Amino acid sequence: MPSIGDILDQRYEVLAELGAGTFATVYRVRHIHLLSEHAVKVLHGHLAEDPDLRLRFMAEGRIQARLRHPNIVAVTEIVTSPLPGLVMEFVDGETLGDFVTRCGGRLAISALATLFLPVVDAVATAHAAGVVHRDLKPDNILVGTRPDGTHVPRVTDFGIAKLMDGGVLGAAKHRTRTGIPIGTLHYMSPEQVRAEATVDARTDVFALGAILYELVTGRSPFASGSDFQTMSNIVGGKYEAPERVVAGLPPAVARCIAGALEPDMAKRTGSCVAFREQLRMALEAPVAKRDVSGLAPQRDPAAEAADLHRRLAQFHPTAGGGDADAQVDQCREFSLPAGRGREGYLAELLQDSGAEVPKVVQSPGLRVDSGLSGIPKAVHSTEAAAPGAKAKQSLNSPEVTNARGQKLATTLGVVAFSLSAWIVCAGISSDVFYPEPALLILAVLAFAIF
Repeated sequence: MPSIGDILDQRYEVLAELGAGTFATVYRVRHIHLLSEHAVKVLHGHLAEDPDLRLRFMAEGRIQARLRHPNIVAVTEIVTSPLPGLVMEFVDGETLGDFVTRCGGRLAISALATLFLPVVDAVATAHAAGVVHRDLKPDNILVGTRPDGTHVPRVTDFGIAKLMDGGVLGAAKHRTRTGIPIGTLHYMSPEQVRAEATVDARTDVFALGAILYELVTGRSPFASGSDFQTMSNIVGGKYEAPERVVAGLPPAVARCIAGALEPDMAKRTGSCVAFREQLRMALEAPVAKRDVSGLAPQRDPAAEAADLHRRLAQFHPTAGGGDADAQVDQCREFSLPAGRGREGYLAELLQDSGAEVPKVVQSPGLRVDSGLSGIPKAVHSTEAAAPGAKAKQSLNSPEVTNARGQKLATTLGVVAFSLSAWIVCAGISSDVFYPEPALLILAVLAFAIF
C-alpha cells in the first residue's frame, strides 16, 4: 500500500491516510503540477489481483464520474500505478455519522433541510441515471464545510451500486453475484436481506428512511442483540414508532419515515422524488412551538399567582378609588372598551394568559376558581350571577347595607326638618305656639342620624 510521500501515477503525492475499509484505503493527495488537493481511493493490494474485483472497482469510478450533482462526490479520473485508484474531490469534513455523534447523537428537525434533503435529492439524480446505490448509510455521506461555515452533505462510495436497464453502464449491470445479501445490515431493505433480484430504487428509499429515523431519534430502527433478530425486524417491519421515541416529533415527519420503512415494496414510498417532496412539505409545514427534548417547560406557580393578584387589583371595582373616569382610563390602558364590566375583561384576560391559580382567590364581589389544567375554570361576580342570586347577594353585602342606611337617614332627616319648619311657621301665624311637637320631631331626627 502507498506510504506518505509516495507518488501515484507520477502525478499525485500522498499527503495523509484518511481512512480504510474492507476493500480500499482513502488517501489525501496533491497534484504535483497543479498543486490541487484530492482524495484517492486505492484498492487493497491483495484484492487488486482479482480481475473481477478490479472490474467492479473501475466500474464504480465510471458510475460515479457520470453522476453530476453538488451533493455527490465527483470522481475525476483513475490511477493505475502502483495500484488501481479513483481520484475524487477532497471533502474537508467528516462522515455524517461522526457529525451527528459530535452534535449529541441526533439532529434537530430544523437541520434536516440542509443535511438530509440534499442527500435525498442526490440519490434521486442517481436513480434518474439508472443507478441504485444499495449501500446508503451515514458513513457513506460526507459533511463538508463551506467558507461561510455552513455544512454541505455529499454522497460517496458507489462500490456496490446496481445499474438498472437503460442505465449508464448497461453492459456491466450483472457484475454482482446473486443469492448473497449485499449492503450494511442496519440499513438493508427486506429485499436485500432476502437477497432478491428485485432490488430497485425503492431499496435506496428504505435505506434513506432508516437513516432519517436514526437522525431524528439517535438510534437505529431495527438494531437488536443479534444479526438474525435484526434481519427478522427488517423483514417484519418491527420498530418502535419514532414519535414514541422523540416527544414532539412532527406527525408529518413520522409519516414520511413510516412510508419509507414499509417492508412491502408495493406499499413503500415509490421513489426518492416522492420521498423528497413529502419530507420537504413536512419540514415547511408550520408546527406549534415545543421543547425538542420532550420535557414540559418549567412553570413558576408563585410568579403566576403574584401576576394574577396584580391583575385582580387592576380590574377590581375598588381600583382607582371607584372613580368612573379612572375606570375608563384603566380600560383604555389595556385597550378595552369602557362600556363592559371589568369582571368580564378579567375573565378574558385570564383565559388568554392561561395563568395557573393555585387556590381560590376571593375578593369583594369577585371570585376566581382554578381548573385542574392550570387555566381558570370560572369567573364569578355580582354581574355574572343569576338574577335571584344577585338580589340576595346585594341585600347581604356590607357595602350595599351601609349605603342604603345612609340614604334612609338622609331621607328621614329631610322629612323631619320640613315637618318641624311647618309646625313652627303655623304656630307663629296663629299666635299660638306649642314647641313640644317640633322638639319631638327633631329628637327623632337626631336618633335616626346618630
